Amino acid sequence: MMKTMILSLLPVMLVVVLSAFTPLRDPALEARAMALEKTLRCPVCQGEPLSESQSPMADAMRMFIRESLNKGMNETEIRALLEKNYGTDLSLVPPLKPQTAILWAGPLFILLPGAWWLARLWRGEGKG
Repeated sequence: MMKTMILSLLPVMLVVVLSAFTPLRDPALEARAMALEKTLRCPVCQGEPLSESQSPMADAMRMFIRESLNKGMNETEIRALLEKNYGTDLSLVPPLKPQTAILWAGPLFILLPGAWWLARLWRGEGKG
C-alpha cells in the first residue's frame, strides 16, 4: 500500500524538483543567477546560502531571481526587491555602512594584536 502511494507520487515530486531547478537557457544569465544566489542568505535556514538551501522558500527565491533576470532586471534591482521583502540581513556579504563597520574592522582588531605579540615573541627568542 505504502509502496504504491510512493510510486504514484514519484512523478509529481520529479516535476516539482525539475521545475524548481530548471536552469536559464542563456548560460550568461544562469551564471549571474548562480552568483547572486551564493551571496544571499536563505531566510529560513540559519546562515545557509540560497544556492545550497533545500527549503521551499529558497526554491521560490531562486525562481524569482531567474524570472527577474529573464525580464531584464539587474542584480542590484533584484537584491533591492528581495531585501525589501525579507530584510537587509539577507546578504551574506554585509555592505560597508557605519552600522556594519565593526564587521569589517573586527578581523583587524584581532589580527593586529596577534601580529604584534608574534613579533615580540620572535624578537625575544632570537636574543635568548
